[in-house]
Amino acid sequence: MAARSSSSDGKERLSSPVDLNYSDSFCDLSDSFLVARDYFKKTPTVGPLAILKDQFLSDSPARDILNYVSDFRSRLHRAHDLARENLERAQGKMKAWYDRKAVVRHFEVFDQILVLLPIPGSALQARYSGPYELGYLVVTVVQNVTKNS
Repeated sequence: MAARSSSSDGKERLSSPVDLNYSDSFCDLSDSFLVARDYFKKTPTVGPLAILKDQFLSDSPARDILNYVSDFRSRLHRAHDLARENLERAQGKMKAWYDRKAVVRHFEVFDQILVLLPIPGSALQARYSGPYELGYLVVTVVQNVTKNS
């Protein structure tokens, strides 16, 4: 709904209810021209630098450095404990996922096996080579493998 308003120069204008509060902010260049900076008036935003400046320049009592260091150390230890707990939880999940498809293999001495060896000069690539003959076993670690000719 349009309303009639008059400006300081005596001219009568039609305006919407939204700009009734800004009837004095019309520009004299045109009868219906509304300057955007006047229409969208906003308060300045307070940024993080302004907040820091106010804290540094305020007259609040200074914190005791010993209490600050003590509090910081306790928070740091708590953060370390939380990180350790999360790491252990994630490692448990990864182990569970790996163990789902893991297969237990049993080898005997003099069995023929293939070995996954890294490719020289390529740190992230590997290739199966063999067959190799198993020399002896130490618990579950394969040791002393010799290639059959």
